[in-house]
Amino acid sequence: MDLPPPASVSAYGLTGRGFELQPILEDLAMWGLDLMPPIEENPELTVKAAWAAMTMKVMMDRAPSPAPEGIYQFEVGPEKFWLPVTNDESILRDGLPPFEPDAGVSFTTEEFFGIATGAIELDDGDAEVKGDRSKLEALLGTFRLPAQATRTRESV
Repeated sequence: MDLPPPASVSAYGLTGRGFELQPILEDLAMWGLDLMPPIEENPELTVKAAWAAMTMKVMMDRAPSPAPEGIYQFEVGPEKFWLPVTNDESILRDGLPPFEPDAGVSFTTEEFFGIATGAIELDDGDAEVKGDRSKLEALLGTFRLPAQATRTRESV
């Protein structure tokens, strides 16, 4: 596939058939999540906010009440990603949005994971919020990591 001008370069992307795998991969990720040791107990683990955000997106999409529509920008340490949310879908995107988001937040990796797990609130750290704060707070009500599961490795 070629990107439209001004880029006009070849790019790779999923086909419709590739996108059909998304719910299957999400289910596998959710199934395996509770086998992962807690991050705070394993400082040697390599973690990235964008990896966690993929799971958070699944949790948000499967929540009983919908997330507020909008464009959300996240800057977590050196990582940057954004999340457009509509009634029909949400898509996690790498980088910065190509237009002004409704709300954005910049914070450290530790603050991000603290907020994502519910250990801290948005106001507890040095997070810098831009745009519609109430919309961002509503999003963070469902855009979270699930509580650590109770299952052990031996029970699988």
